[in-house]
Amino acid sequence: MKQEIKKILTEALADMGVVDLDPVVEISDMPGHGDYTTNVAMHLTKILRKSPMAIAEEIVEQLEKDNRTKKGEIERIEAVKPGFINFFLSDEILITHPNLNNKIIRSRIKSGMTETLGMTEKKSGNENATDEAIRSKRDPSPLAGGLGMTKKKKRVMIEYTDPNPFKELHVGHLYSNAVGESLARLLTYTGNEVKRSDYFGDVGMHVAKSLWGLLKKMSDEKTSLSNLAELSLVDRIHYLGQAYAVGAAAYDDTTEKGKRVQEEMKDINYLIYVSAQEYMKKQFGWHPQVDYAKYITTSAYSLPEIAKLYQTGRGWSMEYFESVFKRLGTTFDYYYPESIAGEYGAQIVKKYVGSVFEKSEGAIVFRGEKYGLHTRVFINSLGLPTYEAKELGLAIAKHKDFKFDLCVNVTGNEIDEYFRVVLTALQKVEPELAAKIKHIGHGMVRLPEGKMSSRTGNVMTGEWLIEEVKNKIYQILNTSKLISQDLDKDDVAEKETIAAIKYSFLKVALPSDITFDLDKSVSFEGDSGPYLLYAYARCRSVMGKWTMDNGQWTMDNGKQKRENTEERNLSRILFFFPEIVEDAGEHFAPNTLCSYLFSLAQTFNLLYAKHEILGNTLRLLLTKKTADTLKKGLYLLGIETVERM
Repeated sequence: MKQEIKKILTEALADMGVVDLDPVVEISDMPGHGDYTTNVAMHLTKILRKSPMAIAEEIVEQLEKDNRTKKGEIERIEAVKPGFINFFLSDEILITHPNLNNKIIRSRIKSGMTETLGMTEKKSGNENATDEAIRSKRDPSPLAGGLGMTKKKKRVMIEYTDPNPFKELHVGHLYSNAVGESLARLLTYTGNEVKRSDYFGDVGMHVAKSLWGLLKKMSDEKTSLSNLAELSLVDRIHYLGQAYAVGAAAYDDTTEKGKRVQEEMKDINYLIYVSAQEYMKKQFGWHPQVDYAKYITTSAYSLPEIAKLYQTGRGWSMEYFESVFKRLGTTFDYYYPESIAGEYGAQIVKKYVGSVFEKSEGAIVFRGEKYGLHTRVFINSLGLPTYEAKELGLAIAKHKDFKFDLCVNVTGNEIDEYFRVVLTALQKVEPELAAKIKHIGHGMVRLPEGKMSSRTGNVMTGEWLIEEVKNKIYQILNTSKLISQDLDKDDVAEKETIAAIKYSFLKVALPSDITFDLDKSVSFEGDSGPYLLYAYARCRSVMGKWTMDNGQWTMDNGKQKRENTEERNLSRILFFFPEIVEDAGEHFAPNTLCSYLFSLAQTFNLLYAKHEILGNTLRLLLTKKTADTLKKGLYLLGIETVERM
């Protein structure tokens, strides 16, 4: 409907001599001021040399005299001071629109086996990571249908979460996952082919610090890898996190002892790169592109020793990440390790030395100052690719696997400047590819203790936050009558927990920082995930008490008369759902969908509180469609519903 109103507005403006103007039409926040509104008249005062109100009245006159509005859809149009034009939809269109009668909703999301190209962690096989198909099964979507879009379908890859092996997944990774998963679902629902990818740092100094710390910690505690293997997965991961903290602290030591430790870690770092190559050759038949072994001279550490530590810890980390991804409802199509991205990137950088990159003090750099940015190192003085070079290689590898029209990288906004430099460098070597890549930065998650950090061992892990929220949810469920005794309380608590966290993240507009308020996040009465789940369960409860006559709705083509404003307001907000979803996907803004769903739940709860629903066909229909819309909307946020409470 928004596009239809823009179309007739454009035609009316053309008759007034105004062309090449794209009028902005918005959903009205207040039903009394119309269902749609535009302030286009206020932008024409200099062109038409009239007051905004006079222009608005002239536009309304043009619309009405030419009968451009479809009969039965727009009830009336009005001009109001200082120059707004408000459009009021008819009751008929509100009751017969597709979101109520399902006439034109088309299925966009298919469940079952999804063929993917790229890499997936597996225990055996020799598939080339970037050349052969590997299958992965995605959980079936609960959506009954998607949006039939007129815009050209795009092939989209979304990269998000990106935790690092040998370190625990922290709260910021939860935020990245929530944003990326929601964007993937929104863009799929609006008609695009979407693939999900995860980029993880399996090489680099953070791994060297972890392995050095692991060796030190095992030696001090007189334990071994075989002993650690007997621990639970969670305990093993905690041990790796503690080992990283030990290594990071030792690396930062400025004494002579600290300098010796730094040299030891450099030796370990080279061995890690070779170990990663050996792992990729064994698992995926990878053909190394860079000879890292030539950098190894003498070392106190042997390659077999480091390789065993590396491969074991990497395996534990990936298993741990998958357990968290499962809780979050994410299944990735592609996995990209830094070890492979770095090899691609190193080749690219070396190829363009002298034209795009230049040598400087034993390293290879990109002079960003030429483009209003800053200089960054792409190959360090040790001959190893930096994050920047790996990012170049990652872009190449992803496009090789999946010929995307758009690739969205979701990360924390603290690396916004880094991405500007990398994308500028990529534009110089692969301009067409660079134009297809978009970076979306999100803010920091702040808790009462302050900004999180994994360097000291006091990391605020993702699982820590999940368990904190879950404990709070349990307290509420145990001290209230919100849940039936016959339900699986742990299942309900888990869904409420993930809903509380994801909604708290997604309701805030990007790229703002978030202050996570535990009490507000778990509230069943405010702007929260649990509130929306409770509203959905309430709708399902009402429908469960009603038996359809022969399985049919008693409809009379929209001629039902509304008895109150609550019915119209609920019909109105249901009408807007497809446009809200399209807007959220187009502008990469899940927060707009959050606001919509909260408003929908509030509007339904008001109808529920003021009017009897059972026995009234229209209200039953509105209740059913509210449930359907809440379920779809929550799914698009990555949130699973609770059918009963």
